Amino acid sequence: MISKLPVELKLAVLELSPNLRYANTEFYILYNELFKMKTLHLVGDEPLIKISKLLQFFSSTFEFWNGALTKLYRPDLNWVLIYSLLKNRKIFFQKEDFVIQADQNNIEQELDTEYVHLQDVHAFHYHKIVLLPNGNYNFQVALRNLHSSRGLGTTRFQLNYLDESFTAYPPSVINEILPKSQLSVMNLGEFTINNPEDALTEVEIIIEEIGMYPKCDLIFDYLDFKPINCDYLYYTIPGDPFKEYNKFVNKVEKACHLAIDEIWNHPESPDVSPVDSLESFNEIVDQDDDELHSLKKYSKEFYTKCSRSVKMYYPSDQRHFREKKTGKLLDWRVPLLR
Repeated sequence: MISKLPVELKLAVLELSPNLRYANTEFYILYNELFKMKTLHLVGDEPLIKISKLLQFFSSTFEFWNGALTKLYRPDLNWVLIYSLLKNRKIFFQKEDFVIQADQNNIEQELDTEYVHLQDVHAFHYHKIVLLPNGNYNFQVALRNLHSSRGLGTTRFQLNYLDESFTAYPPSVINEILPKSQLSVMNLGEFTINNPEDALTEVEIIIEEIGMYPKCDLIFDYLDFKPINCDYLYYTIPGDPFKEYNKFVNKVEKACHLAIDEIWNHPESPDVSPVDSLESFNEIVDQDDDELHSLKKYSKEFYTKCSRSVKMYYPSDQRHFREKKTGKLLDWRVPLLR
């Protein structure tokens, strides 16, 4: 009987056959423990302790999904979800990561949303380092074409990792493809990280505009490293991001990503927690019970009640496209590994 195997072998079996976690209570708890071990192996204890309050709340926002099963491993976190967050990284654009060859008034950053608005820029250079686990990824960029961006055909998106490099140039007619003023997530292509040490890998992100014509009224929201197969050109979420930004970007998930960036980019401050030093984190964790309940309700609606318009590469694929769901959850929206 498999239930009589040593714990180490049970964990190995769950790694190979994840569906066995539904066999009994022990296996479900062990499956969560397996992903706790994976997360600690990648990140370590100290960085996670710094943002433990935030991760604990993020984990609790998914109690509506498989709520009865969640009770099995309480008071521990949902480590499957936390590990998934590390695999499905979102990098939010910050003004300080850009070098603009123009007057600085041509780039703005809205402090309450942290998206970057390029107004009339001839050349720019963006540089960022992100850490990713091994796996297959789709590299995506969330952006808004307000009026006429003159395309992105001369904008180079490049990733450098290990001894490999990935480069993509978006369609030059992006101003004709993307709906005006709506938030669109464009698929730039696939890449694979295979670190033989099975450790987090530094990925250098470079975005560079080298064309003759300025980029006018273009907003960069975030970069998305999606660990699932995405065969679309782009998708668009209906609505006005200027009026309802929190319907486009989950503020709890965003706070987690910013916290992860902070602890990885500033490891030299072991006694300072991002939750203590950054206002956006305090807005999440320092609230009364009613406000926390409202945030949980907000997250449930965010991950279960939204639609998108998907544009495939080929007409035949467009005709056969059907949106997928995992129970209540929208697969394309939730950072959960399948």
